[in-house]
Amino acid sequence: MNIDKKTQIYIVSLAFAISSVIDYMTTVWFAGTKENLIRNEFSPLIVYAVEHDLLRVYVFVSVMFHFFGSFLVLMSLSEDEKLLYPARTIIIMISMVHILGGFSWYVNNYVYSSTIVYMSLIAILMTILLSGWLIISIYTRHYKKGDIHVKR
Repeated sequence: MNIDKKTQIYIVSLAFAISSVIDYMTTVWFAGTKENLIRNEFSPLIVYAVEHDLLRVYVFVSVMFHFFGSFLVLMSLSEDEKLLYPARTIIIMISMVHILGGFSWYVNNYVYSSTIVYMSLIAILMTILLSGWLIISIYTRHYKKGDIHVKR
């Protein structure tokens, strides 16, 4: 089955948004009480939203941000296949971190939680490396075309 690039981008962006919904739903469900969530949640934004009864608004805005942010990033990188594949991989990895993070309230294990933190760090490192690769590839592309002149 051959899916065109734009449809793939929609699917990855939608999966990213759905993963954040799963994260927030499982976090609220497995935390049990509002006090437990406020006391043990890692994200200060979620804690603030729960304390001020803004969780539904926060989740809605966050889901929209996840979808449109990932969609715009992937669309802007879609012309270069060498950049699109790692970008999709990073977004899928962050989606997995979201889902696993929500279930960490149920598993409640140090090794499990540490694995989620390390997956997040790997995604951040991949993003930094991809950004560097993007800057270098743009520079060399323009340098080879003669758009950039170096004075010697």
